[in-house]
Amino acid sequence: MRLFLAVDLPLPLLQQVAGGVEKLRKTVDSGWQFRWLAADNIHITLKFLGEVEENQLDQLSACCAAIEWFGFILKLGGSGYFPSLNRPRVFWQGFSTGIDKMRELLALVEPCAAGIGVREDFRPYTPHLTLARIKPQKKRNAGAVFRQIQKKADDLLPMGAVFGVAAFSLYQSRLTPAGAIYTRVATFQASAVNHRPGDSFGG
Repeated sequence: MRLFLAVDLPLPLLQQVAGGVEKLRKTVDSGWQFRWLAADNIHITLKFLGEVEENQLDQLSACCAAIEWFGFILKLGGSGYFPSLNRPRVFWQGFSTGIDKMRELLALVEPCAAGIGVREDFRPYTPHLTLARIKPQKKRNAGAVFRQIQKKADDLLPMGAVFGVAAFSLYQSRLTPAGAIYTRVATFQASAVNHRPGDSFGG
């Protein structure tokens, strides 16, 4: 089973992001070969686990369920590219608040992943929403075009939206010719939630 751990957006906010992506998609010349993600596939990946034996699911789930952690706040920020503007492969929206808390949560799940033989990824973790994947291409003025797309995205996406993280989930990813299909396998709730009145919590 191909698995990953992720944090979901509350549905109303996910719909706002998906609406912004749809408007942005209509403004991007198809010649730039952006493959936009469907709303159902937009999430914050916490840890990619890769291929996991089905008989390891109970161990992984029990470990994740036993983690003690407090819910926290995330605030959506601007868009960007991985690995860089000049060599874009992934177009994403990031966060301006809560990044350290996401990194702390990742540190808590790492022992669970290690327990089933998944190695720790020592690259810096940048929580984000993948919005599109970009096919490599060489064109004149590409950097200027990608910068303009980024500017439009920051106008259309719900930057500054605040929401609470009170759970994370284990997903199975099945690859098909039409794209990946994600199925939630289990959800793990925070031990407690710290938030201000009016904060919207989801997961």
